[in-house]
Amino acid sequence: MQSTTPIVAIPLVDVSSPLQYATSAATIGATTVITLNFGRPFIRLGLVRFKIKRVAGSAASFTPLIFSEAGVTTAGDISQEYAGASTLVANLFDPQLADAPVVMQADSLGRLYLVLGPNAGADNQFEYALRFIVYAFG
Repeated sequence: MQSTTPIVAIPLVDVSSPLQYATSAATIGATTVITLNFGRPFIRLGLVRFKIKRVAGSAASFTPLIFSEAGVTTAGDISQEYAGASTLVANLFDPQLADAPVVMQADSLGRLYLVLGPNAGADNQFEYALRFIVYAFG
């Protein structure tokens, strides 16, 4: 299931400026994909902060994934850029990445694809924030 409202990145002004997404999403199921649009083909990024909180719904846990190819929702695919740990919904997902950013590259459309990955239901609501640093434009 594809999210109907893709997120649009903050315009790139300076390569050293961090890009940040902070928003919420509703009606999220296990295979719901949220498009992160950076607007630059093959842009290379470092994920330095990633926080997720499930705020409502029927899931007991969630496992976030980021892909560089549209339509992929299964861990272990070659397009997987990031795989988070399974997290109970009572906890905040907040891995510490600033000392070792996760380097990833967007696709030819300048997009990455976020799967929040709840383990049950399609009624889940999440709040999430991601912060990237830009390494290079494609």
